[in-house]
Parts: sequence; C-alpha cells; structure tokens
Amino acid sequence: MDSNKIKTTVLLDRTLKKLAQVHAIQNDMTLGELIEEALRKFLI
Repeated sequence: MDSNKIKTTVLLDRTLKKLAQVHAIQNDMTLGELIEEALRKFLI
C-alpha cells in the first residue's frame, strides 16, 4: 500500500469513530452500546 492510501484509511477510521461517538451521545448511549446494537442488527 502506498502512504496516501494508508493516510486516507486512518482519516476515514477516525472520522467514522467520531461520527459514531456523536451518534451514541445524541441517542444517550455509550459507544460500546452503539457497537453492540449495530452488530446485533447486522448479524440477525
């Protein structure tokens, strides 16, 4: 992988994590609870 792809991947990862945290806070959940709910919906 070249370094630009790695930088883009890291930036996307950080952005998604921040968006997930904001979503969790807005819905009065912890990030862990949000991840559990998302996994449950994905697996069922």
